[in-house]
Amino acid sequence: MAEREQGAEVKRHGVKPELKAQVWTVFGRACWLRMPGCTGWADTVDHVIPVNIGGRNTLANLRPACGSCNRKRWDRVISGYGAVVRMVIGPPAGGKTTYVVEHRMPGDVVVDFDQLARCLCPGVESSHDFDRYVNMVARGAWQGAYRAAARLGDPVGVWCVKTDWLNHRGVDILDEWLALNYEVVVCDPGLEACMYRLEAQHRSEAAKRKAREWYRLGFSAAKVEARRAARRNGRPAVVEGTDVGRVRF
Repeated sequence: MAEREQGAEVKRHGVKPELKAQVWTVFGRACWLRMPGCTGWADTVDHVIPVNIGGRNTLANLRPACGSCNRKRWDRVISGYGAVVRMVIGPPAGGKTTYVVEHRMPGDVVVDFDQLARCLCPGVESSHDFDRYVNMVARGAWQGAYRAAARLGDPVGVWCVKTDWLNHRGVDILDEWLALNYEVVVCDPGLEACMYRLEAQHRSEAAKRKAREWYRLGFSAAKVEARRAARRNGRPAVVEGTDVGRVRF
């Protein structure tokens, strides 16, 4: 039975038990990902550069990880090893799309909820407020596009634009993004400016409620950086001089 389980482990990860043991000896048993739900104790190993984009089973490309974090990461890239992923968040009328337009480079991938929703309703006037069924389909399209973009091995910029992430997993999803080394851009013009823009754009009461909710939560770029600093102080260092030595958190 033990031999059969060991064989399944090798097949699942493609990492031999002796290499896994070497990873734990060199890097310790603390999980390097530390995503929400992390057990803290590494019972497996994680590829820094995923196998699907050419990552190898080498000591330099493996890190200790708990099973929970390993499953949660699946094969998303650590930002900078392949795609460079930026999450652009903020209240309705916060200037998220404008920020991306001003900062993206030619060839960058943009995953923007409002733009996806408009593509689902060709011929409809430009709007930010869509029927419930359009929002449902657009959410699925956004998640699917993000999951594909997050696995890209090409050195391309990826901009993911969204307002309502706080309504789902809140700070947990922020910590997950930080674990993957995403840049998180908070577009925050202030509640008064948002409400003025929403009025000028004839936006719905639902959009105005969402803006007020955003500011009630007190979320800010400073809080993102505070959480990133806390992670940096607690994360095991990456060994210099290896082929993954440029990872920084």
